[in-house]
Amino acid sequence: MVRLLAVSKGQAVEKMKQLQQLGQYHFGENYVQEALIKMDQFKHVSPMIWHFTGKIQSNKTRLISEKFDWVHTVDNERIAVRLNAGRINQAPLNVCIQIKMSTSLHRGGIGVNDVFALAKTIMAMPALELRGLMIMPELMNQHDIQNKANLQSQYEKWFHYYIQFQQHFGSKIDTLSMGMSYDRLQALKAGSNLVRIGTALFGSRI
Repeated sequence: MVRLLAVSKGQAVEKMKQLQQLGQYHFGENYVQEALIKMDQFKHVSPMIWHFTGKIQSNKTRLISEKFDWVHTVDNERIAVRLNAGRINQAPLNVCIQIKMSTSLHRGGIGVNDVFALAKTIMAMPALELRGLMIMPELMNQHDIQNKANLQSQYEKWFHYYIQFQQHFGSKIDTLSMGMSYDRLQALKAGSNLVRIGTALFGSRI
């Protein structure tokens, strides 16, 4: 089963409500303060599942841990420790490890050689539930056929890596968060089971 995550960062609440009324309950946000305002608008709507998909700032880990249901961008032990400490008297926080695919300094992620060690650390934390991996590709010209072909090949390799990861860590690993508006078809064809779609659902950001 493929899950659709509506990435609503920078989008109007009215657009989110339209999607929610159609049965969409999983929403992704990158900025904590913006997300808190939106959460208040949906506080009487159930179920609403909030995913944090942005770069994690250390001073925001407590709020992220308290207010979100999922975090897709865990990429180091320090952040994992802080998220674990901030999750008090709640169900475990679902987390994905973000793997570094991009050379951009603005994009996070952990090197592939360190993923298994971080996974073992997270699985020992009682307030965190490791669910899988998140892949964020290099920025590319989305109209370039060759780039899309290369991305397809990369995504297929990451899918096989995910299967190995799942086999090693067990059945609770059920999420490969891979694919956005411009590359969703390549990601789905490769085997992604969660796509993070913003522009293709909402249009341009406000």
